[in-house]
Amino acid sequence: MIIGDPDQSIYRFRYANPGAMTDYALGHPGTHDETLGECRRCPQRVVAMAAALVNHNPRPAPPVLAPRLVNPMGDVAIVQHVSLQAEATAIAEFLDWYLLQHPNVPAGELLVLANRRRIGYLIRDALNEAAVNGLRLWAARSFFYEEALDEGSAQEGFTLLALLADPDDRVALRTWIGLGSPSGRAGAWVRIRQHCEASGLSPRTVLQALSAGHATLPHAAAAVARFAELNARLEALGGLLGHDLVAGLFPADDPGCADIRIAANTAADEHPTPAQLLQELRTLVTQPEIPGNQGNIIRVMSLHKSKGLTARVVVVAGCVAGAIPTVNRQAPHDEQLRQIEEQRRLFYVAITRTTETLVISGAAHVPFADAMQMKLDIAPGHGGNVNLLASPFLPELGPQAPNTETGTAWRNRIGF
Repeated sequence: MIIGDPDQSIYRFRYANPGAMTDYALGHPGTHDETLGECRRCPQRVVAMAAALVNHNPRPAPPVLAPRLVNPMGDVAIVQHVSLQAEATAIAEFLDWYLLQHPNVPAGELLVLANRRRIGYLIRDALNEAAVNGLRLWAARSFFYEEALDEGSAQEGFTLLALLADPDDRVALRTWIGLGSPSGRAGAWVRIRQHCEASGLSPRTVLQALSAGHATLPHAAAAVARFAELNARLEALGGLLGHDLVAGLFPADDPGCADIRIAANTAADEHPTPAQLLQELRTLVTQPEIPGNQGNIIRVMSLHKSKGLTARVVVVAGCVAGAIPTVNRQAPHDEQLRQIEEQRRLFYVAITRTTETLVISGAAHVPFADAMQMKLDIAPGHGGNVNLLASPFLPELGPQAPNTETGTAWRNRIGF
C-alpha cells in the first residue's frame, strides 16, 4: 500500500520522486485507488485556488482536491506593497491587530512563510518591534536554521566553536584554514597534508611547528597566517561560557550571524560550555524544534519547512518572480520546467496551511543591490530602485482568487 499526495512532493533536492505514486500501479498489477480528496483543513475558497494552481502542472488526471462543504469560505487577500520594508511593516501591524481582535487565539496560530530568508527576517524584526512597543506577551521567531550557516561569518564562528570544543578536530581545522579564500587555500593544504603523511604528525602539530619557525614549507604562508589568527581568536574566547561565548562567536552587529546567533542564545542557558553548545547547535540546525500552535510564538519560516503545519492565519510573503518560483536559469530547459513544477507544488503546500485566513503578499520596488542579492526578477525602475514582477503563479489561482490590492487599500478595507 502507498499513501500520499503527489501534489505535495516538494523535495526533489532530497531525491523525492513525485511520479512514484502514479507509477506504482505499473509494477503492481491489480492495484486500485482509494481517493481521499476532501480537504478538511482549508476554507473552501483556498481549496478552489489550490486546485486551480496545481492543475497547471502536467498530470494524468485533474486534481482530486475538493472542499469540505461545511467549512467556511475563508478570508483571502492578495496584496502588493510599495517596498519590502512596507510589506514587513504592514504584515506585522496586521498580525498584531488580528491578535488584539481575537484575544483567545494564541500567537502560535499565526504563520508567516517566505522563500527568501531576508524577507522573513524583515517581518520577524517588525513583529518583535511591534510586540515590544505594544507591550505584547507574544514574540516572533524565525526558523531558517537550515540556512543559518550560509554566511562566511556564521561559518567562521561555528568553526571556532568546534575547535574550542576539540582543538584536534581536523575537519574544523581544515575548514578554518580555507575560509575566506576562493580556492580554500587548497595548494597550501596539499603541502601540509603531504608533510603530515611523511612525518606521521597531525595537521595541527605541523602548523604549530610552521608558526613557531621550527619547520618550513614552500607557499604555506597564508595557511600559517590563518593558523596564527585561529590561536589568537581561541585565546580570546577561552573561558567564556553561555551568552558571553555566543557574543564572542557570533557578534550582534554582524547580520550574517543573525540566525545562528538566535539559535545559540536559545541553547546557551542549558548548554553553556563549548562542547555542549556545539552539540546543541548541531541538533538545532539539522533538526529544529518548531513551537506548536498553542504557544506565544509567531512562527516565521520557509515554505518548505511549513509542510505538515496548520495555522488559522497564514501569510505567504515575498510572492514575486524569482522568489516564487525560484528557478536556476543556468539549468537546462527541461530541468527548469521540472523546477517550476515543484515550486508550484511548494506554493500549493504553503497556501493550504490555513484554516481561516490567507494573505499572499509581495512588494513592487526594491533597491537594485537587494534584488541581485536575493536573485529576484526585475524590470527597469528609477531612483536606484528596480521594479519587481508579481509571481507568475498568482494568475494561476483561478476565478476564486481575489484581485490584487495595494497595501493602503488592504489596510483601509480591513481597518488596521
